[in-house]
Amino acid sequence: MFLKDKSCLLCGGKTDYKDVILRSGENSVVYSCIQCNFEFFDYNNESALQSDKLDTTRLLSSGLNIPSIKLDFENGMRQSQSYIKQFICESINKERILEIGCSTGYFLKLLSQLEADPYGLEINESRAQFVRDELGFPCYTSLDTIEEDRLQFQKIFMFYTLEYIPDPVKYLTRLIKILEPGGELIAVTPNLDDILKNDWNVPAFEDFFYEKCSICYYSISALKVLGNKVKETFDVDIKITTEQHYSLFNHVNWLLHEQPSTTGIVGGDNFPRKIIKSFGGHRPRLASKFKTLIKNIDMDYKKLIEEADLGNRIILQIKKNSIVQ
Repeated sequence: MFLKDKSCLLCGGKTDYKDVILRSGENSVVYSCIQCNFEFFDYNNESALQSDKLDTTRLLSSGLNIPSIKLDFENGMRQSQSYIKQFICESINKERILEIGCSTGYFLKLLSQLEADPYGLEINESRAQFVRDELGFPCYTSLDTIEEDRLQFQKIFMFYTLEYIPDPVKYLTRLIKILEPGGELIAVTPNLDDILKNDWNVPAFEDFFYEKCSICYYSISALKVLGNKVKETFDVDIKITTEQHYSLFNHVNWLLHEQPSTTGIVGGDNFPRKIIKSFGGHRPRLASKFKTLIKNIDMDYKKLIEEADLGNRIILQIKKNSIVQ
């Protein structure tokens, strides 16, 4: 039932609401907090997250056709290489690491190749079973069971999972509790202030932005509120930044064609490489200068966006010190 007057899930403030079209093409209503710039949907998404149809719908609406769990695993392995390079900067030998929303376990597999001790949590039972049977890693379908087993972790990762959590304050507090002192939680989530959504005039992207089952959408200010809620229980250090993963050429593609570029990889963006590769090699000196120009333009564009905190994704890093009594 739709309620016009609804308090913000994060700060308890007043909300407004608007009609939106989801990436799947369905109509919905999203609440927007006036105070902390947080948006959320009012529905239970658990059964949909458990369904095998969810990923198929999500991928097809993004222009991708990945019909099997095995192909999804192979695709995810390519995508997750960038997460390893970005977030694993030191030895993780024997570290117990948990990924929330691990899907088919591709990130866990890469962690194991670095001699870590990976664990997964995946609400979709068929994917969790794949992780257990095909990869041999422990994979839970409920945080309750992890808590019952009294497991503690040196690192916890959440890649595009935080937006699925209906009670983020309570859930994040539970995760910090199973994090060892000195451990770190890293979450990557879409940025509600994405420059392509709010500053470029591309209505089709706003319809693409909101995904089925993604209940919560965060800005930097909203994540600061969430972080302060966690600080009420734990002594933690928090860092929040935005990152522009997609290129200028991806944005130009949206402007011209009003649809995502299809690369065959979830989150893939090969526009700069594609343009550089297509430039002929019969004038090598000119080709070299042209390639450098394209790379520099793209780097400067991303840097400008990140300095304004308008990157397409937000990175939340929480380092645990000790429990506040």
